[in-house]
Amino acid sequence: MCLAALLVAFSVVGIIGGAVRSHDQSIEAASQKASALADQMDAVWDYIETHQGVVAETDEAATSANGYVCIISAKSVAARFSDMSESTIRYTSLQPRNTDDAPDDFERAAMELFEQDPTVVAYENVDNSTGTDQYRYLRPIRIEQSCLTCHGSPKGELDWLGYTKEGYAVGDLVGAISISEPMDTYYQASWREVGDWLALLLVGLAIATIVMFSVVDVVVLRPVSALSEAMHAFTNGETAHRVDEPRGNDEVAQLGRDFNGMADELEDLYSGLEQRVEQRTAELEGLNATLSDMLTNQQQNLELAVERLREEREAMARRSLEPLNLGEFVFDQAKYTVTKRGESISLTPKEFSILYTLACRAGEVVTQRELVEAAWGEDYTEQMAGLAVYVRRIRKKIEDNPAEPQFLLTVWGEGYTFKTGD
Repeated sequence: MCLAALLVAFSVVGIIGGAVRSHDQSIEAASQKASALADQMDAVWDYIETHQGVVAETDEAATSANGYVCIISAKSVAARFSDMSESTIRYTSLQPRNTDDAPDDFERAAMELFEQDPTVVAYENVDNSTGTDQYRYLRPIRIEQSCLTCHGSPKGELDWLGYTKEGYAVGDLVGAISISEPMDTYYQASWREVGDWLALLLVGLAIATIVMFSVVDVVVLRPVSALSEAMHAFTNGETAHRVDEPRGNDEVAQLGRDFNGMADELEDLYSGLEQRVEQRTAELEGLNATLSDMLTNQQQNLELAVERLREEREAMARRSLEPLNLGEFVFDQAKYTVTKRGESISLTPKEFSILYTLACRAGEVVTQRELVEAAWGEDYTEQMAGLAVYVRRIRKKIEDNPAEPQFLLTVWGEGYTFKTGD
C-alpha cells in the first residue's frame, strides 16, 4: 500500500510539474511568435519609411501616395497578416487620428508605462478581459526624424495628407504596435505534450513496479513467509523445525540464519530445563528465607526510626509554639499576637506572618519572594508588588516613628530585615 501510494504521489507530482512546465513553454512560445511578428512589422515600417521620400510633397503627390505612407501601409500589412493567421495585429495611440485606433485598457496601461520609462521595449502578458485567454504584446513606436513631416511642429498645422500635426519631437511616444494571439492553440499543444509525457511515465512506472515486485517477492516475501511458517511450527512445539539454509548476505538471509541458531540454542535449553528449574527453585527458597529475615530486621529498625522521628517532630512543634522574645517584642505564634513593651499590637494574619517570618530570622535579609510565600503561599508570587503596602502598615503599628523605622528596615535591591534594637 505504501509503495502504491508512493507511485501515485510520484505520478501526481510528475503531472503537476509537466503541466506547469508545459504552461510556461506555451507562454514562451506565444511571446516568441508575438516578438517575431513585431519584428516583421517593424521591417515593413522601415521599408515604407525609407521609400516614402521619393514622393513629392504636393497635393497631386499626396493624393497618389495616400496609401504609401508608413501607418497606412503598415496597417494594411497588419490586416493581411491578421486575415492569414489567428493573430490580430493593430496600431494604437493615446492620441489616435482614427477612433478605430483608440486603445483598450490593456493597451492604455502599456503605453502609459512606455511614457514613464523609455527603456521599456515591450509589454506582454496573458489577458482574459474578453473571456478567453489572449496573449497580448505591445511594442512602442517613437518619433524619428522622418516622422516630423507629418507629426512634428508647428502643432496644429495640417500635414501634406491633411491631418493636424501633433507637435511631437524626436523620441516622443506616438503609439504602439499591438499583437493579440489566442492561447487555445498553445494550450492544446501543451496538453498533448503532457499526455505523451504522462503515458511514457505510466509505462515506465508500470515496468518498474513489475520488476520491483518480482524482486521483492523473490528476495523478501518468500523468505519471510518461510520464516513465518517455521516460527509458527516452533511455537506449536515442533522444536526440530528449521528454515532452508538461506543464501546471500542480505538482512532476510541473516534473519533466517539467526532463527536456525536461536532454535538450536532453545532446543539445547529445553533438554536440561527441568533439572535447572529444580536447582534454581532450591536457590530461590534459600534466598527467600534470608530475605525474610532481613526484611523482619529492617521492619523493626524502621519502626524504631519512625518513633524517634515522631517524638522529635512533637518536640519541635512544642518549641515552635513557645513565645519568641526579641528585645521589646514578644511574638506568640499560637495566638497570632505581638506585644511591644508589654502593649498588644493588632495585626492581620498576613501582617503577622510577614513580621513573624522576619523576627524568626532577625538580623538576616529576607527576600520579598520569601515573605510573599510565607504570607500568601508559593502560588501567589505575583503579590510581591503589594508587599510594600503591607510593610508600610506594619511599620505604622510597630515603629515609634514610621518615617524613620528602627525595627523593620528595607535592604534595597534585596528585601527586608528585622532589627531588635539591642
